[in-house]
Amino acid sequence: MQLTFLLGNGFDKAIGLATGYRDFYEWYKEQPSHSSDIKRLKNSIQSYLDKENGNWADFEYALGQFAETFSNSKRFMDCFSSARASLIEYITNIYRMAVEESDDFIQSAAFCLIKQAVNADKDLLSMDQRFFCLADQKEIVFNCISFNYTPLFDDGLSQLQINVQQRSGRDIDKLVLGDVLNVHGTLNDYPIFGVDNEMQIANDCFRKDRRITQMMVKGEIDKRLNRGWRKKATEIIKKSDKIYIYGASLGDTDEFWWKTIAQWFEKDPAGHQLAIYCHPTASAIELREKQTQFIEKIARHIADMGESKIVIDSIVKELKVKFVSAQINENINMQASATASVAQ
Repeated sequence: MQLTFLLGNGFDKAIGLATGYRDFYEWYKEQPSHSSDIKRLKNSIQSYLDKENGNWADFEYALGQFAETFSNSKRFMDCFSSARASLIEYITNIYRMAVEESDDFIQSAAFCLIKQAVNADKDLLSMDQRFFCLADQKEIVFNCISFNYTPLFDDGLSQLQINVQQRSGRDIDKLVLGDVLNVHGTLNDYPIFGVDNEMQIANDCFRKDRRITQMMVKGEIDKRLNRGWRKKATEIIKKSDKIYIYGASLGDTDEFWWKTIAQWFEKDPAGHQLAIYCHPTASAIELREKQTQFIEKIARHIADMGESKIVIDSIVKELKVKFVSAQINENINMQASATASVAQ
């Protein structure tokens, strides 16, 4: 069985990294503004955060909309490049401090994720008996696609060969590490930052400027770098039986991944299962609303593939999608014995 985690910034925040949009801005506004354009950008961010909590998808989208205020392409490119460089500098500093403060940070973070995967199914089964249980599987191939820049898994998880015994007493013979990928690159390897497509650049002239699209449209950046990250991630999703999404907003600047998940569901709506983990303070009503909105969006993407309403309704009826509250232990300085229990 193929189990795949899609991890967003919510995961890094849950294990104690101050990598939120607002965290970044509190640091960013104190940094020198080398141009009037940077000052305008900071004021724009402040105005937004005064009204909303915000996430990275909002920041990326906002930069695309900010293009509307420019007529000079070089000035916009300089502003975008400066904002991107500041973001990478901030996350790099946060990550290095965390690693320096705890020698076990990498393996502890990996342990938190694995523990979440193994213990999660009791919550899903209690809500929907159609969900299959990990404990019933003799071998589970554990894949991870991270949308973050922090190289948590490149640095340590790939060293782990994991054996897990579920607390209920039912044995899982082996949880095998499969594919691990930072689909947007890492701090050490050209992080991809930007919008999903040209239409999210709110400037008609800039949309036609290859210098700008290759700088800030994620698919174009992936092609230019020629690393195959997007293609590899798509292949991982396609072969998955079960997907867990933790801390990934999959906002407007990640439309490509909405489409990919919709295609995955269309291929086997009865067999594929997906769980989205939300903040533990989310109420049952909020979870149901999020679940309804998610399914509606998946249905819209399936409709875009040309399927009839009858087919779409049939697929939606079969979908196994659940939004559940989850808490990854924020104290990642775990005892050595806890890490040793999952590492060979």
